[in-house]
Amino acid sequence: MADEHRRENPQFDQERDPDSSNKRQRPPESPWAKLLPWLVFAFLLWAVGSSLFQDSQHAEITYTTFKQQVADGNVASIVMKGQEIRGEFKTEYSAETAGEDGEKAYSSFLTRKPPVEDSELLPLLDKNEVAVSAEAAEQPWLFRLGILILPWILILGLFAWANRRAQGQMKGFMDGGLFGFGKSRAKKFRT
Repeated sequence: MADEHRRENPQFDQERDPDSSNKRQRPPESPWAKLLPWLVFAFLLWAVGSSLFQDSQHAEITYTTFKQQVADGNVASIVMKGQEIRGEFKTEYSAETAGEDGEKAYSSFLTRKPPVEDSELLPLLDKNEVAVSAEAAEQPWLFRLGILILPWILILGLFAWANRRAQGQMKGFMDGGLFGFGKSRAKKFRT
């Protein structure tokens, strides 16, 4: 019975015989093929976790409220970073919180400057003796990460391309020997 099945299905022997010469060999897997999904998963986990558990101990206030607090003398210091202004109140600022009943007291704040120039802001800060410091606006971390990784991806891609090209040229040496590059590949046919 088994012999009949082997005669009808010649692939049967190839599947059972590991030493079969006709069996197609799989190329070796890259170590990145197993590591990449885990790296992507870890990155996504970190991104979601950092957005869910970020520090919310500061009040997000409007620019108008910020200027009013400065005029009232309730702002001790600020840090300007691009359009963002972070700072500390002298006395706690009470604000209603979204999703919770009642008010919450904050000792720090965050606001954004409008894209138009406000010539009154610096004299107002100086008049109310607010300590002002500035930080350089930096690129988003994903952009910086891309700039760091992109050259390495290009270099590794170049090495992979050169490796495949060299393997293809070695195949030519194996077929015709070291000087087989000039050998004609024409076939002779007899009539």
